[in-house]
Amino acid sequence: MNPTRHPIEQAIIEHIVRYSMTTAEASHRAGVRGMTDAAVAESRLRALQRRGELCCLPLTTRMQCFVLSANARTTTGELTASKSQWLDSPRARMERYAFLAFACLGSAIRTKLLHAELRERFADLFRPQTAHHYYVTNEFAVARLGFLRIDSSTHGRWDRIVAKACDDMRRHLSIPLVRTLLDSDAFELTVLTALPAKAERIAEAIGTKREALPIPYRVIAVPELINLIRPAPD
Repeated sequence: MNPTRHPIEQAIIEHIVRYSMTTAEASHRAGVRGMTDAAVAESRLRALQRRGELCCLPLTTRMQCFVLSANARTTTGELTASKSQWLDSPRARMERYAFLAFACLGSAIRTKLLHAELRERFADLFRPQTAHHYYVTNEFAVARLGFLRIDSSTHGRWDRIVAKACDDMRRHLSIPLVRTLLDSDAFELTVLTALPAKAERIAEAIGTKREALPIPYRVIAVPELINLIRPAPD
């Protein structure tokens, strides 16, 4: 923790470190300290921007997000090649927003695990210098660890994302830790895609493989991802 920051400001910074970005609505919905509504959240984020702690950057022509500035990344230990270069990749921007939307803007609040948290709590799943898509949700009677597969296309070949999700399931079923979690109903896989109709087809296709791949799963549509995959005209 930076002793020169107010606790609310520190909470905002830690939230952005977790998700690589945020929006006023996401930080409010996630329950970040001091973000009592979207307008207050916007004001606090803008104040940190004026102080040089955050940058406001476009996701599309109609969507903006807040990310850590280079100075803030240095003070939080987040200045790595992957963090400093992520804006160069539209796909990486889309995936980070997708995770933020899934965790903070959906019907339930989930928590993306930091690398340190994954290493400490689920060491068998940790891979150094590798981005991960693990989260924890408390939506059920038992807290669940989840793996998020993000579909980076719109209409396209829905069978491809099904194949990737099934590969994810096979890989996780080969890990003793995951099998132990499954015994307690404490592991799941989520597929995130942009189109509701595509989500239905993916869910149906994965459902036909339930006997061979017995992992709880869900497929969620996040329509706003369409404009990140295929930007809307000005």
